[in-house]
Amino acid sequence: MLEGSRILLVEDEYLLASLLKEILEDLGAEVIGPFARVGPALDSLHDDAMPQIACST
Repeated sequence: MLEGSRILLVEDEYLLASLLKEILEDLGAEVIGPFARVGPALDSLHDDAMPQIACST
């Protein structure tokens, strides 16, 4: 369903972030992160690895 999608994941709750990452990867997504804060998440991005989807809870 998400095969080939790059998703930027920002979540400050460690267990939730870990679970979301696992679920997204199981659905075929490439997960960038997780990051606990938006600033570091944005700093990690490069032109060649821009996400197609960004999610924060």
